[in-house]
Amino acid sequence: MAIEHVSRNEGAKPERIDLAITCVTLSNFNDDVILLSPLAERHRIVAKVDELMALCDTLKARLADAQATQLHLADAIVEQAVC
Repeated sequence: MAIEHVSRNEGAKPERIDLAITCVTLSNFNDDVILLSPLAERHRIVAKVDELMALCDTLKARLADAQATQLHLADAIVEQAVC
């Protein structure tokens, strides 16, 4: 996990820190500032994820239709071969 850490001291430059956290509690962050992406960017990300999830649902439905069609065709071929 990589985060940018900014000290509360004015003029402090952001510093990249790579770390692994096994247990996170609120007291871990009492004196630190956690930078988040701008709200508008987070909204764009959520909208894109929603769009991609809808696309996945559409593709899943089309795949199920294609598999049903394949099954019907296979049944028809077998029926024609038997008769």
